[in-house]
Amino acid sequence: MISKSEISQLKSLRLKKHREIQKKFLIEGKNMVREALKFNSVNKIYFTHRFNQENKEFSDFINNKFEKILISENQMRNISPTKSPSGIAALCNFPKNKTKIANSCWLYLDSISDPGNLGTLLRSACWFGLTQVALSENSVDPYNPKAVRSGMGAHFSLSIHIDLDINFFDKNKFIIIGGDKNGERSINLKSINKNWVLVLGNEAHGISDIVKEKLDKRLSIKKLGHGDSLNVSTSGSILMYILTTSQ
Repeated sequence: MISKSEISQLKSLRLKKHREIQKKFLIEGKNMVREALKFNSVNKIYFTHRFNQENKEFSDFINNKFEKILISENQMRNISPTKSPSGIAALCNFPKNKTKIANSCWLYLDSISDPGNLGTLLRSACWFGLTQVALSENSVDPYNPKAVRSGMGAHFSLSIHIDLDINFFDKNKFIIIGGDKNGERSINLKSINKNWVLVLGNEAHGISDIVKEKLDKRLSIKKLGHGDSLNVSTSGSILMYILTTSQ
């Protein structure tokens, strides 16, 4: 049984200020919940009768390990940020960050504004083995529902540092590499015995002038066909591949 006040509390997590106050966010879907369970980030699980009937094995797995609350289809639609809820959602705690500086590779997002792009970049960072992601002060909230959906569980395995200044990397002697269509085609990281951070800029305006001043190197992607530019999540993913496979 779920109370009206609990439904209101879950609905309030659509807004950034309430997520920050409660230090919690809502996820949806079996795969996302499964990923969150791996990292012990789940607070409560909400499911519908239909989901329980259609996913007996998964329901039995979580039955005695976590607090489960049966809710109606209408209640699920009320708490869900999506138009077509899957039938299962989970209230999760914000993951605890573990800052790593020694022998580390970071992704720094400078004023990224689209939550879908942000979530995709987090997913790519996770895929390519990066564990540390930092966002500039005016980047979109990483726990925005769309960013969480696009991240497909990456939030739980990354340390996401919000409102981090680029000077952090300068002070800690990182090689600061900016994604730039006029940059180098490759970088020999084997000859660099230092930590590095890949900087990606805003979708419309690119890397800000203040951050550009801190760049040690600029890296580009060779164009083989036609087109003006690549989406930041696409180009960022390719650059992460180039850098992580160059070590």
